[in-house]
Amino acid sequence: MDDDDRALLEKVEAGFETVGELYNACKFRAALNAALALARDANVYLDHKAPWFQIKEDRQAAATTVYVILRVVDNLKTILAPILPHTPVPRTGHRSCTSTWATTGSSLAPSTWSSTERRPAVTGR
Repeated sequence: MDDDDRALLEKVEAGFETVGELYNACKFRAALNAALALARDANVYLDHKAPWFQIKEDRQAAATTVYVILRVVDNLKTILAPILPHTPVPRTGHRSCTSTWATTGSSLAPSTWSSTERRPAVTGR
């Protein structure tokens, strides 16, 4: 991994805390804007790296780029989950994002979701 790869991963992983704090403060528009800013950064990264050209000269670099962007997309899926509650969740029997999201201390963590719903459960009312 090069500096660009690490920088994007670090920025998106830091987004869990930033966006989580906005969710907890019920600042949903700001949370969405912060998440979309991360998505735009990922798009710039992908355009810059261009794995569709990289693969012709350096297969390992192309593989790294695809790996990084897939991690970013997976993280963005988790970050956006509270405001995109009806997004399909794979039927794997678990939510891989629980431990990552739980580190933010968010009350909207997927671990608070009921097993039959794909949206945060209302708690404390």
